[in-house]
Amino acid sequence: MAVPVGGVSKCAMRWRGTVRLMARLRNALSAEQLITLRYEEMIRQPVTAARAVSAFTEAEVSHLELRPGPETDWEAGVWRRLLNPVQAAEVERVVGGELRRVGYGT
Repeated sequence: MAVPVGGVSKCAMRWRGTVRLMARLRNALSAEQLITLRYEEMIRQPVTAARAVSAFTEAEVSHLELRPGPETDWEAGVWRRLLNPVQAAEVERVVGGELRRVGYGT
């Protein structure tokens, strides 16, 4: 089922809001109070990501707990393949600058 352009806009705005909140938190909290964990890290390097989360929380976190469920075959950047050109253009319009600012080229 295709996602309507309005749904793509809403998701993009939510992502943008989360990224902006993360930036505010990074400015307000010390390094000991905040960890940044990117989805790509959890997918590509689950053991390393789990170790970082475990060290931060001082609790054992299995790399299996960080991975999407078995019914999910998503990889990093899969959204680019799944969106049609109109949806991709809407994402670019809403969050293109933010994507590039945090290291995701479009």
